[in-house]
Parts: sequence; structure tokens; C-alpha cells
Amino acid sequence: MPGAPHKALNSIHIVAGCDIHLSIPPPLPPTGTPMPHVVVYMMGLATPMTSKKSQKNVKAGRGLALGRQHDLGIGAYHFWPNWLLPAIWLGAGNKAEFGSGTVKLDQGRMAVAVYPLIGINVQLDCQQLPAPLPLPTSTCIASFNTVSAGFTWGDFFGGCFAMLFDAGVTYIVNVAVGKLPGGLGKLAPAAWRAAASGVLGKVAGTAVGRVAIAVLRQTAKIGFDGSAFVQILLGTFVFGTPLGYSYSKSIVGSQTEGLNNTINNAFSPDPPKPPGTK
Repeated sequence: MPGAPHKALNSIHIVAGCDIHLSIPPPLPPTGTPMPHVVVYMMGLATPMTSKKSQKNVKAGRGLALGRQHDLGIGAYHFWPNWLLPAIWLGAGNKAEFGSGTVKLDQGRMAVAVYPLIGINVQLDCQQLPAPLPLPTSTCIASFNTVSAGFTWGDFFGGCFAMLFDAGVTYIVNVAVGKLPGGLGKLAPAAWRAAASGVLGKVAGTAVGRVAIAVLRQTAKIGFDGSAFVQILLGTFVFGTPLGYSYSKSIVGSQTEGLNNTINNAFSPDPPKPPGTK
């Protein structure tokens, strides 16, 4: 823990883990099933909107250094036989919350692995069930990096509480968006039912169309109608959360990065600058 070298995270490191999402695996069972989805991705493939990869080509080993709060964001890195994978990819997120208070990059504090020596970092991962609450169920593997940084107890507790903050806000936003009344939430299920009743099949008129109709009918049976996709779109692109698509123009996402840093820095303040420096 603090006092031992902590490996720096970089853009070529691999994330691996699993999380739970609603699944409709082939050949379409009568009910949706919560299933673990394998998570595998490379840190440098994160969407630009949520990436904290150094923009000034600062290296940390063989890859570019990453700033704390680096998030994979939207991406096809969940794997399981599941007709709902496109929706899961759209709302995905996987975030590194621990950083060194003494090493600064152009993207803020340098992200480090929370487990010293072995170079394993706990990542905050999106999760749908039993609740839309992100949990630390993935790891970033930085074991072979030769670049390390100092890490204090303040850095550790700052990262832990920042992680709790992000998980809490993400949960609140997901639940609140799911309860939004009004036109958008009502229009989507109607369109969904129309498609399931044969409109899409008439347009497609192919084997692909028949498969799509079967999926639509099945998802309607388990309550995963169009309102679920509206919830994903609103929660991801409009409101934004600390996990996933937290881009600067979203209502919540535009505020949370600064609040997360404030929480982290309360436990891990910046070291005093040497006399005579600005």
C-alpha cells in the first residue's frame, strides 16, 4: 500500500473483469436473465470524450500516461451471447479513480494501480443488476510497467471516496431518468410495439427482419420496451453521469469531474510548491 511503488497506468494496459446486465441469449428464452458479461478492452481505446490519455505525448512505460478519472466510456467491450449488447455498449463505462498526488500530467494527476508491486488497479465498472449501480468489478493490469509513482494514504482514501461519489451520482441519475414522465418516455414504447407487430418485418422482409421481430417481441414480453433505450439515451448523452459518457456539455457530467477532484484533493492535497516557484 502507501510507501511501496505503485505502477503507473498507460494506454496499452488491458482492462479485464465482468459485470451483470440483463440478457436475452439465443434462442430467446421466455424471460430476461441477469447474466455476467465478460469485460476486456485496452485503456487507449477509450472514447475521446471520457479519455484522460496524455495529449502531450507523456509516456509512462511503453504507452501514453493516463490521468486519474480515465474512463473507457462507450465501446464494444462487453461480451456475452445477448441480443441486448448494443444497448449495453451504448451505456458502458469503466473508470480509474486512483492517482498519485505528486505526479501531474496535462490530464491531471497520473493514474496508478492501487495494489502496489503487482500493478493491479480496481476499476469502477458499469452494472445494471441488481441495480444500475456501478461497482469495482474490473481490473486494469499494469503489472509489467517499469514506471511507478508515489502513493499516500491520502491518495488511497481520496480515490475510494471519489469512487463512492461517482457510484452514488450514477445510481441517482439512472434511477431518476428511468422515472421521467412525459412524451419521450411514452413515444418510444409505442414505436417499439409497432415494430414488434410487424412494421419492421414488412420493411426488411428478410431473415434479418424476422430475427429482429423475434427479438423485439421477446424484449417487450420482459418489459424491456423502447422506454429503456430512451433511458439510456437520456442518461448517457443528455444528463451524463460520472461513469461513461461524462462529456462537458451534459447536465450532470459537466459538474461531476470537478466535484470528484474536490473530494479526492480533500484527502490528498497538492504538495506545497518549492519557494520561488509559481
